[in-house]
Amino acid sequence: KLAHGIDEREVVVGSSPVSIGHEETFESDKTSAAQLRPKLLEQADRVASRLRRAKLRASVVVVKIKYHDFKQLTRRRSLNAPSSDGQVIGAAATTLLDGIEVSDHGRRVRLCGVAVAGLESRDAPRQLSLYEGQRARGERLGDTLDAIEDRFGTGAIRRGGATDD
Repeated sequence: KLAHGIDEREVVVGSSPVSIGHEETFESDKTSAAQLRPKLLEQADRVASRLRRAKLRASVVVVKIKYHDFKQLTRRRSLNAPSSDGQVIGAAATTLLDGIEVSDHGRRVRLCGVAVAGLESRDAPRQLSLYEGQRARGERLGDTLDAIEDRFGTGAIRRGGATDD
């Protein structure tokens, strides 16, 4: 029966995601970290939005850079506490970018991306900290930004530092 494509077993849905990310190949190569920073912040916000929609938090941020010669570089950083706040993810991504050579020795960047890993449920118990109010405020802001985009469309609102203009 299986050889003829007949299978009466119930379909089992795949497991939970291991990582969530967003990357972009540029039309023209970027030659400085200043050109990449707004892109990384925008990607961090998109990744954070996807985390919140999946009701997840991440504890690891990964930055991926691909050069014009197709050599690839990744850097990762663990967060102090799991988060779905785009500002926290963006800050970690730009810190990682600071440690990557972009324009030295004529290296041009063709692609950059931000991903998160170490995912856990947003409802999972967490260790409280002195900065709990600030952390919760950042995630609530993200929820509000998601609601604005749901109502007015993608790109209706963006962080000031995440724009090329």
